Amino acid sequence: MKLSQPSPVEPDKVDILLVDDEPRNLLALQQLLEAPNCNLVLANSGDEALREVLKRDFAVILLDVRMPMLDGFETAKLIRGRARSRQTPIIFVTGVYEDVTSVSRGYEVGAVDYILKPVVPDVLKSKVSVFVELYRKTAELNRQKEALRAEARASEQRFYDLVQGLDAIVWEARADQDRFAFVSQCAEAMLGYPVGRWLAEPDFRASIIHQEDLVAARAAYARAYHEGGTHALEYRVIA
Repeated sequence: MKLSQPSPVEPDKVDILLVDDEPRNLLALQQLLEAPNCNLVLANSGDEALREVLKRDFAVILLDVRMPMLDGFETAKLIRGRARSRQTPIIFVTGVYEDVTSVSRGYEVGAVDYILKPVVPDVLKSKVSVFVELYRKTAELNRQKEALRAEARASEQRFYDLVQGLDAIVWEARADQDRFAFVSQCAEAMLGYPVGRWLAEPDFRASIIHQEDLVAARAAYARAYHEGGTHALEYRVIA
């Protein structure tokens, strides 16, 4: 029997936005940056670029400076105005040397770099690849964080499901507060108070402790809160 090796998992394609009002410039950028792991999105104007930014997240945006109507500076400013695209790297592409004032304005609206036309292919690819790799690593880190959060939620739910079957009252609350965050279902059967009251009333815990034991119980809870570790205490409750 011949065992086949599993196919390697291909990484998801990363979106890159190319913005230029000249079709031939867009075509040139597209040809330079075409790669199996990248999806190149083309926009012919600042308005079109903004519409694309509303649809998806981009690893990097290559933005022409001199465009009619909405130029590169204004487009970048509007992109930066959205929380979701505020951190998206923007590389300005210009066909003429910009003076110091224009360059400064570009960085003020969020540019991370300038590239002069005609572009040097290796330089352009190198700069773009840095942001593509950073985007991939950030996305993977976010996926790992979400997986850990999901596992934590699942583990917490398994714990709650388990204690619901115990013949004992299990509850959860901060030691410095009288509000319950969780109480097992048998609390209602054992003491007669609906579970909804345990969770809804802010001072419910204090209200069911016998008045003669309340001060000592609160002091014990306070010690447990500040010292940590395991503490045992006894008090009477009002059933």
